[in-house]
Amino acid sequence: MLADGCARIFRAGWALVLDAPADGHGAVLAASGAAPEVPSLPMPWWPPSPTRPLEMDGTWAPPDWERLGTELAVSALGRCALLVGRSTLRWVPSELVRLQHLASVAATVAPVARPRPEA
Repeated sequence: MLADGCARIFRAGWALVLDAPADGHGAVLAASGAAPEVPSLPMPWWPPSPTRPLEMDGTWAPPDWERLGTELAVSALGRCALLVGRSTLRWVPSELVRLQHLASVAATVAPVARPRPEA
């Protein structure tokens, strides 16, 4: 629900909730409806705090994100991260403050839990 709502609030194409990296990669814990279908992402930009725009350098982001003109922002979500992507619209400071506030409230109200392994 957070990923879908965040995408709508920030006029973004998608949002991902990422677990803290293990071996440099963070698993995707939740995704908005139009999010890229990736099971995990390299996270050389960890930690997700402070909330900020992220630059793509080809070492961690899929190439099509850059080709589409995707602008990324990241915020801490408890011990996880909220990654939001949208096309062509640069992130302005007031949006980053709102993103940080939303992620902080969400982490306090409903802590992110890892998915349970299938038995």
